[in-house]
Amino acid sequence: MSRPRIAMIGTGGIAGKHAGVFLSRSDDCEIVGLVDVSDTVTQAFMQRLNFAKYNCNPRCFTSHQTMYDMVKPDAVC
Repeated sequence: MSRPRIAMIGTGGIAGKHAGVFLSRSDDCEIVGLVDVSDTVTQAFMQRLNFAKYNCNPRCFTSHQTMYDMVKPDAVC
């Protein structure tokens, strides 16, 4: 069975907690897309949570519709 592909809309506030759980369970799920107001914001979020440590490199978007069409996630939070 393949890992569920997760996208996140918004990278502020509680998003860090959600991403932390997903990253700690990277054998069970994969973060494939991040959406926020600018790529700079999503890149800072990825650096702050050290996505590279988990070999996780989701695509970043400023439009949730574009993200959904391009990434085709299994779940969105």
